[in-house]
Amino acid sequence: MNTPPILNDLTKILIRFRLNRSVITTDIEKAFLHVGLHEDDRDVTRFLWLSNPSDPDNHLIEYRFKAVLFGAICSPFILNGTLSKHLQQTDNTTTKLLERDLYVGNILSSLNTEDDAIVYFKEARTLMNKAGFNLRSWTLNSEKVRTLAARENILDTDEQTQIL
Repeated sequence: MNTPPILNDLTKILIRFRLNRSVITTDIEKAFLHVGLHEDDRDVTRFLWLSNPSDPDNHLIEYRFKAVLFGAICSPFILNGTLSKHLQQTDNTTTKLLERDLYVGNILSSLNTEDDAIVYFKEARTLMNKAGFNLRSWTLNSEKVRTLAARENILDTDEQTQIL
């Protein structure tokens, strides 16, 4: 039986995103690659590789993934569970917003004031870095926070912003 992974409701995220004055988007750099697989669980991620594709008599090489596979049906669920467990170790407004506004490897948040956005930016980066995740490609409508992101070289400089 296939059931969807337990993820935040995308419709609710998009509606909340438009409610407040300061909006922020960011994504987790190489999110799935930062979730390692336990040694005992790697056997179910085996795959075969041709040692020499042009030689019909070549031997097959067997590999196993060390990290969660991007594109596997279960991967968003595993990533979400990993991030939720990490975020639940800290109880503050930023962690609650991150948990609420996270969709797979993307975060879409909106805050009431520019000062709230500055606090959110700093705390979110610190929290996610502690878990080994880098928040990158920040897009914001706050000049002060844009300046902070530009200083750290994580500001998304695209002229158009795509949400998810």
